[in-house]
Amino acid sequence: MLMSFRAALSVDPGFQPKGVLTGLVSLPQSRYQNADQRRQFSDELLGAVRAIPGVEAASVTTNLPFSGLNSASVIFPEGYVPKPDESILAPFQTRAGPGYFEAMGIPLVEGRTFKESDGPDQPNVMVIDQWLAHRYWPHSSPLGHAMIFGVAPGDSVPPENRFTIIGVVKDVKQTDLTTPASEHVGAYYFTYRQRPPGYLMLVVRSATGATSVTPAVRKALERIDPDLPFFQVRTMEQRISDSLISRRVPLMLLLAFAGIALFLAVVGIYGALAYSVTQRTREIGIRVAMGSTPRDIFRIVVGQGLRVAGVGLVLGALASVVLTRLMASMLFQIDPTDPRVMAGVALILGGVALAACLVPARRATSVDPVTALTYR
Repeated sequence: MLMSFRAALSVDPGFQPKGVLTGLVSLPQSRYQNADQRRQFSDELLGAVRAIPGVEAASVTTNLPFSGLNSASVIFPEGYVPKPDESILAPFQTRAGPGYFEAMGIPLVEGRTFKESDGPDQPNVMVIDQWLAHRYWPHSSPLGHAMIFGVAPGDSVPPENRFTIIGVVKDVKQTDLTTPASEHVGAYYFTYRQRPPGYLMLVVRSATGATSVTPAVRKALERIDPDLPFFQVRTMEQRISDSLISRRVPLMLLLAFAGIALFLAVVGIYGALAYSVTQRTREIGIRVAMGSTPRDIFRIVVGQGLRVAGVGLVLGALASVVLTRLMASMLFQIDPTDPRVMAGVALILGGVALAACLVPARRATSVDPVTALTYR
């Protein structure tokens, strides 16, 4: 479980989470009734946030990875005719402002990202991820091609439902670091300036640390609209960490039980050997009287304990081959019978068994033969 959790943490999410602060702002319909008002608010907020010392990039979005704010909608290339048995694809949909990919640290693969000039009076534009690019244009560039949104294949397409691809970005993990690549369904991005909704997620990248700019961001929002709360404030590292709770909880539970089992093993070996030394006191006294050295006695007692531990290790290894199959669904990129894990556990248990043998063995070497021979 530890190696599986470490493997999950090492997965590349497709962006750079360090130093990124995020938080939600909801715009009430009564005061932000139309798209122009929402655009003006986001422009003022981003201008104020970008002026904060230490802020490297800032933008807004609607659907943020690992936030629970995810949306998926059908989209397809212009003129695309699906096969008779083909399922309609519904990739992740995100509305992102200019500077979003820079703030999140999502690498640009081809083309360009959104600009301030990509406004409502300009042709509709969009950015797609590599998965969608390879899905529909495996041998050519998707730049300049159009995607159709909100219209069934074969229907007439209004101009507002046609979006020209201007860029391709790296694939991003949306909800789970451990999602297999085979289950990725792609993602596409509209510019926030052309489709501003009634809420926005603020994304701020800071060179001084994500949490260091939180008070300044709150003050900037308060100056623009003191009635708007800045809530669900999390760093991107915290959001990724929270997404692993389904793996962290069983890991901690199993670690607790494993610790108890290890403690019981130490107590059991120590108790059994201590009792054995007590029962064999006369024998040990005779051996010492016959010329056995403390080293010989030490070796006999330790050998007895390690033989028992060795049998336990063999039986435990055989049982684990069967039982660990039951937890295969909880593992990630680790085989239930990974030889590194098996060997590591065997070494730990062997070392613990040896440590548990040392105290009774040392006690046996101090047995006085005269006292031992009169022992009842």
